[in-house]
Amino acid sequence: MSTLKEITLQLKSFQNTRKITKTMYMISSSKVQKPIKHIAILKRYISVLEKVTYCIGKEGGKNPLSQKGKEGKVGVIVIAADLGLCGGFNHNVIRLARAYLEKNEKKTFDVFGIGKKTKGLLKGKHKNLSLDKVHYEEGIFKRYEDVKSFSSKFLNEIIERAFKGEYEELVIFYNQYKSMMVQEATMSHFLPFQFYQEGSNANNSAESEEKDQIFLVEEEVNDLMKGAVKSYLEAYFYLILIGSYAGENAARMISMDKAVTNADNLIAGYTLKRNTYRQSKITTEVAEIAAGAGE
Repeated sequence: MSTLKEITLQLKSFQNTRKITKTMYMISSSKVQKPIKHIAILKRYISVLEKVTYCIGKEGGKNPLSQKGKEGKVGVIVIAADLGLCGGFNHNVIRLARAYLEKNEKKTFDVFGIGKKTKGLLKGKHKNLSLDKVHYEEGIFKRYEDVKSFSSKFLNEIIERAFKGEYEELVIFYNQYKSMMVQEATMSHFLPFQFYQEGSNANNSAESEEKDQIFLVEEEVNDLMKGAVKSYLEAYFYLILIGSYAGENAARMISMDKAVTNADNLIAGYTLKRNTYRQSKITTEVAEIAAGAGE
């Protein structure tokens, strides 16, 4: 049976753990607010870019990234977090990426991991994979302000390779932010890239808006299309990154909230246990004193 000292030490341990998890919950709660606002704004911006690019295509502009590259190499970008304690956030996206690599193991890959936890992607497995390049980036999610600068720098390098035809296709694995409660591990085919599918709602929307707009193209239409495609991909990749940032902190909020609840239950249980032990000890001592006085 545990002594009173052991019970008290255990209780203090649970109380300290609760303070830590509650603090982490508050930090994640503050971090998630800004990207959520930016996600809504960025989605509207991307929607406008889609429509503009569609109309440029109607004027004869050719999408330079609509075809597969010639070299047959596949670029794989995996986005996870730098830290843990966020439920299945990291595990789900890494598992999805591993499944894709195993299914296509005969292809040659360039693997780009964004987030410290992506370093576990190739550990102990995939010895038969043909890897031309493996590169990891970490620390970009420490400050929200660093995400934008990294996004532009990283994607410019990738897009230049794509324009040169280095990649047969480019796929991105990330956690898509859907709500504070839901972050879904997703695979997105980044390249080859098509803005619309025939008959889609976005396509029909662009066609209806085009009837009410007049576009004057003042430069070579293919150059204009190339710039529009690059702007769209930059905005889309930035949306993926800040969505992952928001999803990570939302997942950590949920995990820490559960941890706080569990700590509260343990504290309540051990407080009752300590009080019962104390009461029992006091009752025993009083009984002994009464018995001694009766003699």
